[in-house]
Amino acid sequence: MLGEVAALGAAFSWAGSSYCYERFGRSATPVALTAFKNALGAGLFLLGCLLTKTIWPSSSRSSMLIASAGLLGFGLGDPLFFFSMKHLGVQLACTLQCTAPFIAALLARGILRESLSFLQFVGMGIAGVAVWLSIRNPTTVASPVSATTGASGGQHASAKRWWAVLWGLAAATCYAGSTVLLRAHVGQTSAVAVNLLQLLPPLIALGILMHIRRRRDPASPGWEFLRDSNQASGLSTAVVLGTVIGLFLQSESLRLTSAAVSSALGNTYPLWLSLAVSWKSASRRQLRYSALAVVGVILLTLGRSPIH
Repeated sequence: MLGEVAALGAAFSWAGSSYCYERFGRSATPVALTAFKNALGAGLFLLGCLLTKTIWPSSSRSSMLIASAGLLGFGLGDPLFFFSMKHLGVQLACTLQCTAPFIAALLARGILRESLSFLQFVGMGIAGVAVWLSIRNPTTVASPVSATTGASGGQHASAKRWWAVLWGLAAATCYAGSTVLLRAHVGQTSAVAVNLLQLLPPLIALGILMHIRRRRDPASPGWEFLRDSNQASGLSTAVVLGTVIGLFLQSESLRLTSAAVSSALGNTYPLWLSLAVSWKSASRRQLRYSALAVVGVILLTLGRSPIH
């Protein structure tokens, strides 16, 4: 039960961080935004390691696989997600992430031999469909790009939206793979150590990439978005919510429940984001879908997997 509660807590944190990234991160490139997120997150987790009694992975192999999970999720998944969000809008980009729990369930079945009980499988399906229906809105399909292009640029904008959809699905696959890797090797390692090991490798890789870009083109965008104090504080809030609190809770969840259940509950965050953004004007239909998602969450929580 605690694992499921932690996954839901992570979902609430990610909903808040997604809103902040959408509002304050529009002028940043996906790579720069990911590098900033990883740098601040790694710094805060390092501080946590220094201030608390930290249990590190029991073997170098586990450390390397946790780092690989970070490269997959944060080094590759995050830039793909930010690119998708920039061209589709936050709600549609988040909708695509509803596919992650199903991908995680397939990977966990094949790699970890984890399986879901019938009740959990039904709950995951109900929660995923409810989230998708709740934030499925024709107004969110038109991307921010299409709003600023004329008729002559419509075809180009449409092609860019399709690429953004593909990148969003690719991000979901990266997140699912990262979740399964963490579930396999998190063990009794402290959450602060797990997340520090996850964040450092993609931070180094993205830092090198940005340096190479700057050497080739000194005019290429970098950290300019941090010069605005409002943007800097808003994005810092997003990092604390999503990277620090959200990842800490996700690590605890993966220690206590299966990869598929943790992913399914964590990926209800688009629903909570949608309700938070439009709670004053929420329709009865939205409230019905929200209630349906809660039913799915209850089934996921009450169900018991035959293999853990």
